[in-house]
Amino acid sequence: MGAQISRLPKSANILETEQKTTATSDTCSISTNESVAKTWNPNSPSLPKQDQREYHAVETSSYVLPSDQTEQNRLRFQHIMLLHAFKQSVICPAAREVLKASGSKVLDVGCAQGFWLDDVSNEYPNAEYYGVDIAEDALAIADPKLTLTFGNVIEGLPYGDNTFDYVHQRLLVFGMPKDKYESSIAELIRVAKHDAWIELVEVDAVSYSVGPTNALFDKNFNLAMTQRGLDVYAGTNLIYYVKQVAQKTSKISHIKREVVSIPMNWGGSLGKAHALDIKAATLAVEDWLHRVMGVEREEYRRLLDIATEETGTYKSFKN
Repeated sequence: MGAQISRLPKSANILETEQKTTATSDTCSISTNESVAKTWNPNSPSLPKQDQREYHAVETSSYVLPSDQTEQNRLRFQHIMLLHAFKQSVICPAAREVLKASGSKVLDVGCAQGFWLDDVSNEYPNAEYYGVDIAEDALAIADPKLTLTFGNVIEGLPYGDNTFDYVHQRLLVFGMPKDKYESSIAELIRVAKHDAWIELVEVDAVSYSVGPTNALFDKNFNLAMTQRGLDVYAGTNLIYYVKQVAQKTSKISHIKREVVSIPMNWGGSLGKAHALDIKAATLAVEDWLHRVMGVEREEYRRLLDIATEETGTYKSFKN
């Protein structure tokens, strides 16, 4: 989703489009580490600390996935998969024009180790690139040409008003409380310049066209997310959040929505890569999710293997 930011009192011009894709991608691989079990209450704001998996140190964070290097490797893999799904790193055509100008400032919110920023900076070398994330250890080993800073959009970004020509935020669904989306979008608007562009990419945590084993994983994972105040339909609801903010300010215009349905374990190599990414993410939350599901680790992994095969049979996908 993209929106142009303007100081003029313009009314929002809404254009919504939907498409499905079964595009192909290069063959990729991803590594995972096993983790050590600890007790976790899904109603608690804190996540378990494992010997081999580490979580964000920000106590107020609701993020359900780890922040260690294994997770950073998965996020790099996921970036490549999304690059093929959307055909390019910068989805908004007008933003691509902005990036061609020398001195344009780009911000990526939730940048991890800067995978998206690194790709965009290679394609558009004349712009300046900044990123912010709560994973402080990940920021320390990013490409030195990127200016990455510790920060949390929920609590306020560490930048002044009217700073950036293009603001990008992707997949905060697993850490953004449902009641914080609108205030966070308003914070993105604050740091955006006159006539800047903001691009938001979100996914529904739920999968569509699933079999019984995937439905079991979805039910329990999404129950835990809901108990933590997260929005399992963040992708679907994103347009609602933007429109709610637009009603309160004259700074948003030219809102466009695009829905891309990405197959899981079908539709070519993109579907295979997506299934691998989902499996790795499901293994990453094994320490607490197997308890929520009420099964032992061995059974959890057996069910996960079945679920992965099931996605191809049922032609499952995510939006």
